[in-house]
Amino acid sequence: THPFILRDANKCINCGRCIRTCAEIQGAAVLGYIYRGFPTVVAPEFGQSLTQTSCESCGKCINVCPVGALVERNLHYKMNPLAKEVTVQSCGICGTGCSIKIETQTGRTVRITTPEEDDQPVFNSGFNGRNICYKGRFGWQSLLEKDRLTTPMHKTAEGWKSIGWDAAAELIKSKAAPGRNLRFELTPYLTMEEMLMLREAADNTKGILAANGIQVKSSATETVASTPDKAYPQLDSYSVYVVTGKISHTLRTLLRLRQRQGKKLILVNPPEAGFNRFADENYSNLEALSSDENMLFIYNLNHLTEQEIQALLRKAVAVKPDRSNVLVTSDFPNLNGLQALGIASSEQVADIIMAYGAYPEHSADADFRIAVVPFLEEAAPVDLLLPQPAYLELDGTAIANNGIITRFRNPAKSDLFHRLLKLMYELNWISPALAEPTYWNNKADALVQSADFLQQRTIAYSLALPAAEYPLQRRIRQLHELKNQKQEGFPPEL
Repeated sequence: THPFILRDANKCINCGRCIRTCAEIQGAAVLGYIYRGFPTVVAPEFGQSLTQTSCESCGKCINVCPVGALVERNLHYKMNPLAKEVTVQSCGICGTGCSIKIETQTGRTVRITTPEEDDQPVFNSGFNGRNICYKGRFGWQSLLEKDRLTTPMHKTAEGWKSIGWDAAAELIKSKAAPGRNLRFELTPYLTMEEMLMLREAADNTKGILAANGIQVKSSATETVASTPDKAYPQLDSYSVYVVTGKISHTLRTLLRLRQRQGKKLILVNPPEAGFNRFADENYSNLEALSSDENMLFIYNLNHLTEQEIQALLRKAVAVKPDRSNVLVTSDFPNLNGLQALGIASSEQVADIIMAYGAYPEHSADADFRIAVVPFLEEAAPVDLLLPQPAYLELDGTAIANNGIITRFRNPAKSDLFHRLLKLMYELNWISPALAEPTYWNNKADALVQSADFLQQRTIAYSLALPAAEYPLQRRIRQLHELKNQKQEGFPPEL
């Protein structure tokens, strides 16, 4: 049994594709043949549950199964053979920028997998092939939980009370009287459209515009060129990959595939995983490693300390002073967009605070606090909650790792972003002419494709990340923890 994967042993033809993929590409090696002769089946050792193994829930075994013996398990929707609408877009959960194929029925997402060769491509698509991680393949199901926000919620003495959008606008108007100063906080989970809209609101209200939870601590920055025509071109320019700490599952898979073609893989202080056995060399720290011009240094901002990053940069700079041999990645889908717009942290306080994608910072002295977030949490430290559209619920643009331009196509056909724009103009924070999503789509598209914007982006090499997870990160992590436990109400085996 497995929370996210269904197995039908009667369909299995014992081809071994799932076994080889799990062992030779992903590294978990949790599958094998058990028993002998006609009773032979594919299963974990001793026939135990996948939840008792080191399975990473990447779902790659599903992708390579030719007969449907392995399929996705949907936690909130009964799968059925009826026709589904297909949308190909980018994943918006982390900064890798993978392409995904989304299947919907009546506007409800029922399955996410990887695009096929004949699917309609998206900008900069296809680099991930048929590889996506647990977050991309299964993490979206957290957005279908019962506590997903769909309407504004106001905190009262009796608890959270559902109110309409018009009532929410009137409530904010009553608090944001003339003379009250405003603070708008942005997270790297927003699209370029949402960031531009909030920047417009801050300009019109003479408010404070700040990044939520992120502070640049290091002066080690670099201006680099984006690569709209090809994703991760550095991977083809170097023969040795030096990976420090944890990186995304999909990027790790891409490195493994290139290693099988003759490249060399060096891991430095990696997390515990079956993948580590693939390393040509393994080090506990960078000090013992001698750098050379064939090495590409790869790391994730979210998983290294500032001291570790500086040690890595010293190794890289010793060979190439321009740091072109460094590939910086992040868990955030639009961290590059946040930095490209020049939005940084700020200690300035305000009377009214609106945080988009997180709970507000520096809110102790604020009179009224608003959070635009995906979920209703009883302990939310705000006065008003507004529903945040996710990457499946709006047309949008983001800038992922290495300058990859990612696109979202609103397969859920949600009107949440339109409702937020309408709220903004009813508050006189933006003009009525700017209350259509299409305007911001065009503005973001023109911006990311402009020559100046694409050729000059300042990348900060060290960030102080938030002590707490952003709401979507936290909820996806909690969903993944179901893999190893059975909770009351968990769906039975179908």
